[in-house]
Amino acid sequence: MVSSVPPPSLSGSPLAEWTQTDDTTEVLFEMPGVTVAGRTLVYERENRFIFVTRLVFEPSLPSIFHSRVASMVLSAAKQRFTNRLQNRGATAVEYVTPQEHHHDTGSIRIVPFQSTREDGAAYAGSLAVCRNGTFVLAGGAYPADTEDADEYEATLREIYERTV
Repeated sequence: MVSSVPPPSLSGSPLAEWTQTDDTTEVLFEMPGVTVAGRTLVYERENRFIFVTRLVFEPSLPSIFHSRVASMVLSAAKQRFTNRLQNRGATAVEYVTPQEHHHDTGSIRIVPFQSTREDGAAYAGSLAVCRNGTFVLAGGAYPADTEDADEYEATLREIYERTV
């Protein structure tokens, strides 16, 4: 059931100085025979945002199928993330080649992107699909020309690492 999706775990998170602006539980997409619900937490600071979403499959998928559905999850996540960016004023979003990272506890597929807003401002960021027996999506965007872009990208990567 959608109402029973637990929040994503962000223990020891680097988001202490960020403001949580949303906590939403909803059906995100459907695959043949499976409904995928998620609980999303959104954090904002200045012209930047970060989100983290825990996914729940109904009926639940045995872990042996996780690698088989990972590409479908990534495709659906990119579509929803693009919509989120467009709702924030993006007119163009360009994803680049995903980067795969493997850990003892799971894997992370990170997809960097660049976007342009209606006002001409350039934004950058990434979207990640993290797997550690469950699926967690995370990502965010920030002004591409800001002096603290490297710091922000490091914050995103730390969040990704904490989900696996």
